[in-house]
Amino acid sequence: MRVLRAILILSLSCSLVFLPSAYSAEVLALPASDLIAPDIHHDPITKVVAFGERTTIRATVTDNSGIKDVFFFYREINTNEFKPLRLTREPDSDVYSAKLPPIEERIEYYLQATDLAENTVLLGQRFLPLTIAIAPATVPQKIPPAVQEPIDDKISTKKGGVSKWVWIGLGVLAVGALASGGENSDKVPPTATGTATITGPAP
Repeated sequence: MRVLRAILILSLSCSLVFLPSAYSAEVLALPASDLIAPDIHHDPITKVVAFGERTTIRATVTDNSGIKDVFFFYREINTNEFKPLRLTREPDSDVYSAKLPPIEERIEYYLQATDLAENTVLLGQRFLPLTIAIAPATVPQKIPPAVQEPIDDKISTKKGGVSKWVWIGLGVLAVGALASGGENSDKVPPTATGTATITGPAP
C-alpha cells in the first residue's frame, strides 16, 4: 500500500514539473500564436480583355506559417454581389491562379488570402476594388440585299437603252414603208403615144 501511494505521489510530482513546459511548447506551436498576415503580390490586368475571353488571374501569396486559402472576389459592373473564386496553388511555387468564366462586362475585384492562423489580408476592397476592362462585343454588320428595280412592261422595260415601245413604233413605220413601196413597184407607167416628124435635106 505504501509502495502504491509512493508511486502515485511520484507520478503527480512529475506531471506538475513537466506538464507546464510541454503545454507551453504546444501552445507556441499552434498557428494561433502567428500574428503575421500573408503577403499578396498581384499585377493588375491593365490590358483590355476581349469580349467573352476567359482570363487567368494570378497572384503570388506567401506567409511564415502557411496559406490556408486564396480567393478572388469579382462582380460585373452592373451587379451588386461579389462572386468568390478560389485560386489554386501552382506546383512548386507560391503562385495561386484560376481562370475566370467568360466575362462580357467590365468587372471589379479584390483578392483575399488567409493563413493557417486565420490571419487575413486583402488586396483591394469591396468599396475600392480593382478593375478589368472588357472590350465591347463586335456586332457583325449586315449587308443590305441588292435592290431590284420593279419591272413595268409599260414603262421600264428597255432594250438597248431604248423603250420597247420606241422599237415597236419604228417597226410599224418600217412595215408601212415597205408596203407602200411594193404597191408603187407593181404599177407600169403608161405608154406615151403621138407622131414624130423628121425633116432633112433632099438627096
